[in-house]
Amino acid sequence: MYHAHTAWLPGGYLGVDLFFAISGFLITRGLLTEHAQQGVVDLKRFWIRRARRLLPAAFVFVFVMITAAQAFFPGDVRSLRGVALAAVGYATNWYLIFSQQSYFDTVGRPQLLQHLWSLAVEEQFYLIWPIALVLALRVMSRRFALGATLLLGMMSVVLMAVLYRGGADVSRLYYGTDTHAIGLLVGAALAFVEPAWRTRERERFLPAFEVGGVLALGALG
Repeated sequence: MYHAHTAWLPGGYLGVDLFFAISGFLITRGLLTEHAQQGVVDLKRFWIRRARRLLPAAFVFVFVMITAAQAFFPGDVRSLRGVALAAVGYATNWYLIFSQQSYFDTVGRPQLLQHLWSLAVEEQFYLIWPIALVLALRVMSRRFALGATLLLGMMSVVLMAVLYRGGADVSRLYYGTDTHAIGLLVGAALAFVEPAWRTRERERFLPAFEVGGVLALGALG
């Protein structure tokens, strides 16, 4: 609705970060659960599962979009070649950065595959984060790993602030995996904390957490 008409829901940008936070939470919780149950994380199996879930849909989607462009927007086909290759390699965000394509340029129709930048950030997170998490759990406690996760998130925020230039296009900061990682890492941090909410001693507080979750969802709406 935001992209259809910004005045309807002007908080549309929040949706991307919510998506990142939920994804960071779910992925990290799965990795932490596997580590707690088995003592190790099978990275190969993790990446194979991610590839099976994401790559077939990406290939089909890009093929359909290129076919549709040839039929309805033939002038866009040439410009789609580079971004299509970047899309199937989940590097769309960095392709858009290096080709200096603005996310916030309101002149003309947006690039047909531009919105895949956020999925590229996700996939890069899937590649890097499991390795970092496994290494962290080998050398530090979960509490310190949680602190390190929050520190990385704050470093991402600081980097965005340092690179920001007033009046300049901020697409580099918005697309960048390094400068837009806070949502993913906040979600990952919540995955460290979540099991503590569900201990037997705290079960009596679970209804309050559920009510709080509903109220928080309403507040976001």
